[in-house]
Amino acid sequence: MLIASCAQNDPATQRKRIAAQEKGPITIAVVWPDSGDHDQFRPAVDMALAEVNEQGVLGRRLEIVWREDHSSINDGRIIAQELSEDPRIVAVIGHKNSYVSIPASAIYEFAGMIMLSPTSTSPKLTEQGFRNIFRMIPNDYATGRVMAEHAHAQGYRRITIFYVKNRYGLDLANAFEKRARQLQMEVVDRHSFREANKGHFQNVIDIWQDLEFDAVFVAGSMPDAGDFIVQLRDNGIVTPVIGGDGLDYNELCELGPASEGVTVASSFDPREPRPEVQQFSRAFEQHVGKSPGAKAALGYDAVKLLAYAIETAGTSAPDAVAAALRQITDWSGVTGVHTFDGRGDVTGKKIVLKQVQNSRFELLN
Repeated sequence: MLIASCAQNDPATQRKRIAAQEKGPITIAVVWPDSGDHDQFRPAVDMALAEVNEQGVLGRRLEIVWREDHSSINDGRIIAQELSEDPRIVAVIGHKNSYVSIPASAIYEFAGMIMLSPTSTSPKLTEQGFRNIFRMIPNDYATGRVMAEHAHAQGYRRITIFYVKNRYGLDLANAFEKRARQLQMEVVDRHSFREANKGHFQNVIDIWQDLEFDAVFVAGSMPDAGDFIVQLRDNGIVTPVIGGDGLDYNELCELGPASEGVTVASSFDPREPRPEVQQFSRAFEQHVGKSPGAKAALGYDAVKLLAYAIETAGTSAPDAVAAALRQITDWSGVTGVHTFDGRGDVTGKKIVLKQVQNSRFELLN
């Protein structure tokens, strides 16, 4: 009797039971560092929510609980635990940072919740063997390979690497270096930095003044990565810069001459001619006053994809929704086609290469 009682009251079983009985709104959570951050993530999520609720999901409204994790592992864990204790919440969109998503994912998995991550790129997120954890963006291994191949195609043979000292930066830098060496490129020097530590930038730049190299690979995120590029240019180093998706923000284009020619990886091009992309881009510009970036587009797709999976499953029960996500083939969103493999990774999604030209991103591929 005790065992049966515990089984009926464990978080996953309770959530599944309530989902089967609930007739009111379907509740999901979105966890992001800051509701007003520079990638316009929240406005895009709100746009998608409004569009979904024009038709409803299973005849019900979709509602969102917003939480901010402040890019903190501790805050992320606390929020994940709090959300897992609310049996009404069937899924979470987030977290932004891999180093927050990875520990939080174990809590969501145990609680029987769906976690749909738009931007966490660390391969470890989906290497844990969980059934309810999904990623909507190519991982760091894929991005690092593509950027190394791009560097090789440009004729770069001697590379320096500068990466942020966290899970994202390390995985991306390692993947880039591994592929670069396979292509017979030489990594001349490699340094890491901690976030918000501009003082270290000059030390690295002083070392690089005496080196010969063809390009710099930056595995970091805005605004720190942008500050480094500006400082690099201010010190007279005009070598081409390439970077991962952490540089894929319109704010990079606003840095002036320092960012001209910088090439970045992305999941989204707002000028892609597909009708759904153009409709989203126009609506977002009318709503926000700026062209949407990749993070905004990924947030928009996350809401739409989750709503589609719930509708396809015929229930908001997380196990059924997870099964529906794994069975989806070629769902098309504004960031491209989504098909998930057995680990929850999106497969075959194109990595877009963009370059800053005349203070705006131009598509390279």
